[in-house]
Amino acid sequence: MNIRSLIVIAIYAALVVDARALDDYPNRPITMIVPFSPGSAADNSMRPFTRVLSQKLGQTVVIDNKPGAGGILGMEIGAAAKPDGYTLIFGSSGPMATFTSLYKNLSFDPAKSFIAIRAAASNPYVMVFNPAKPYKTLAEFIDYAKKHPNTINYGSVGNGSSGHLGGELLQQLTGIKMTHVPYKVSATQIGDLLSGVLDVGFEFPSGVKAHIESGKLAAIAMASDARMKNFPSVPTFAELGYPDMKIAAWSSLLVPAGTPLPIVEKLDAAIAETIRGPVMTDYYAIGDSVVLDVDHKQFPDFLAKETARLKMLVERSGATAD
Repeated sequence: MNIRSLIVIAIYAALVVDARALDDYPNRPITMIVPFSPGSAADNSMRPFTRVLSQKLGQTVVIDNKPGAGGILGMEIGAAAKPDGYTLIFGSSGPMATFTSLYKNLSFDPAKSFIAIRAAASNPYVMVFNPAKPYKTLAEFIDYAKKHPNTINYGSVGNGSSGHLGGELLQQLTGIKMTHVPYKVSATQIGDLLSGVLDVGFEFPSGVKAHIESGKLAAIAMASDARMKNFPSVPTFAELGYPDMKIAAWSSLLVPAGTPLPIVEKLDAAIAETIRGPVMTDYYAIGDSVVLDVDHKQFPDFLAKETARLKMLVERSGATAD
């Protein structure tokens, strides 16, 4: 038997082994890298998600929290993992779409280092303020801000965060001038909103729901396409004359680049069923999250559009993390 024949046999044998491996997938537990700490919003959402996904796949999906550098550490670990379908990564809009503009030398390429299986959900922001402030509506706030330029301060959980960019977008759309105050954690920001030290903030509705219901915070408007189920009386910015005032954080499920397409498609089917199932539907409804129907074929276009939109806001804000 000549060398060429041996090579053909070896290639054929490898293809057979790969095919069997794909047919047998998954045959052991899968790791889900969450680039944020236990108890974070990302971690909390992945707890019920992985329980249901484990049932769909017939194998346990284990969460591995890898917090650090705003999510960069976990993303780096995920990008370097073996592309065999046994490592999933939770990807959020920050590391996936904003960081390429915020960091000069990002250690991974969101569009090339991963294959996005499916976008999961979007979490629109609500603009809130202390009711003791001298404005009660968006129109009154804008009028006050125009008469007092640069005296209004607004908070977010850091430079380049969705809350920061939301404030930047509002300034662009209305012509007002505000001062951004970055916080390390949301709890400190909310505390300053409650005390009135901070004039206005952009927060997840679920994070300030109790304070809005108690009257300790007032909601100006939702930066979403439609009113939120849990806040039916709070209008959207679009209803108030600003249809482009939309800001949200979104999540996605990823695998390392190079993961075989049959595995990606199998995961996509299971993840789609999990997201649309009653457990996650109820979870998202409680948190006023909007399910995104974006699969692995549609995601590259979705990511490109989000990256371009957020890049514009980052550049106009002058935000940098380096």
